Amino acid sequence: FALLINYVVCQLFFFCNTESLLIKEGEPVTLKCSYDSTSSLVLLYWYRQHPNRALQFILYKAAPSSSAEHIPDSRFTSTTTSSSTELRVRELRLADTALYYCALQVGAQWQNNTINITCRPTL
Repeated sequence: FALLINYVVCQLFFFCNTESLLIKEGEPVTLKCSYDSTSSLVLLYWYRQHPNRALQFILYKAAPSSSAEHIPDSRFTSTTTSSSTELRVRELRLADTALYYCALQVGAQWQNNTINITCRPTL
């Protein structure tokens, strides 16, 4: 079986388009989002949305000055730096077919108009 992984590519936060990636069931996939921020505390979130369903929280991880994280499902891992976040899904399942989003929170305030995010999948 093959899974269709959709991911969102955003530039200047306001311009987004969706791209697709076809991957075999049981294989891993890594989705990467790059960002620009001068904040010393950035919280990076990953969500997914199945067709006709609400957003589903996957994880969050802080960067670069904090090790805070919350990752409920052990099939998901995340690596963060001061300029990027990666979501790695091991052993893809058919139920992983969804649209994936990364989101960024700077400090205690959302900074929607100052973030440049680009997402790219890597196998």
